[in-house]
Amino acid sequence: MSTSSPTRLPRSLHESPNFTPDWRRLQVDEYLRCCRHHDDQEGTYILPSSERDSFVRAYFKFRSGIVGPKYAAFRYAHDCDDTNDRTFMGSRVRAMTVAGLTCGQIATRLHTSAENIETFQKLFFDVADYLGDQAALGAILAPMIQESSMGNSRERLWLLAALKLGIRGLDYTMDQRVKLSAAEQKEISEAIHSILAEQTLSYTLDLQSRPEAKAEVVEHYHKSLEHRSRNPEAEQDNKLALFKAGVMKAAREKWGLPAKEPAPAESR
Repeated sequence: MSTSSPTRLPRSLHESPNFTPDWRRLQVDEYLRCCRHHDDQEGTYILPSSERDSFVRAYFKFRSGIVGPKYAAFRYAHDCDDTNDRTFMGSRVRAMTVAGLTCGQIATRLHTSAENIETFQKLFFDVADYLGDQAALGAILAPMIQESSMGNSRERLWLLAALKLGIRGLDYTMDQRVKLSAAEQKEISEAIHSILAEQTLSYTLDLQSRPEAKAEVVEHYHKSLEHRSRNPEAEQDNKLALFKAGVMKAAREKWGLPAKEPAPAESR
C-alpha cells in the first residue's frame, strides 16, 4: 500500500473485533499522516469522499488549525485527553460512561456542558452502542483493564468498578468519602473483593507460566483464599477492615496507586 493511502479503521464491533473506542482520533491521526506526506508534493490534501463521518471531518479541520462551529467542544475534549495523566478528567468521563451516566449527568458532575462530554465520547470513547451490553462492553474494555495494560493504572481500576459495580461502586472507588449504608458497603465490598480476587488469580496464573515466576506471589494469593474460607461468618466490621486492607494493598502493588489508607468506616 502506498504511504499516501489512508487506512480505514474499524468503526464498530460488527466490522472487526479490533474496534477501539478512540477510532475517530486514530482515523484523524491517519489522515494527518497522509497530509504530512503531501507537504512535499503539489496540491492540497483533501479527505476521501468516502469519509462520511461528520465528527471525523470536523476534528480533522480542528487538528489542521481551522476554527469551526465545534471548535470550543473539540478544544475541551482534546485538552481532557492531552492532560489526562495530570487531571484524570478523561478517565473520569470514561468510567462514568461505563457506569451508565448520561452526558448531562456527567457534565453536571464535572461542571461543564453536555456538548463537551458528548464530543469527548465521540472522539475518544465511542461506546454508546454497547452500553448495557456487558459482554460487548467487556470485550471492548478488555485491553484497557487487563493487568498487562500499559494504560493509566487509576483509570483501569475505575473502569473495572464501573463495569462490574455501576455508579455506586464507582463513586465508592473513586472517592472513598462517599456515604453508603451498611448494606451498600457490604454489597460493594464483597463485589470489589471478588473483582480483585479474579484479577489476582489471572495475574497469578500468568506468573506461574513464566520461568521467573515468584513463588511468594502464588503463596500470598492462596493464603488470602484460605483466610476467606476460614472466616465466612466474620463480623461485618472485620470483613470490611479486611477488604479495605486488601483493596489498598492490591491497588498499591498491582496498579501503582498512592499508599493512602481509606477513611474509617464510622466517618462515612
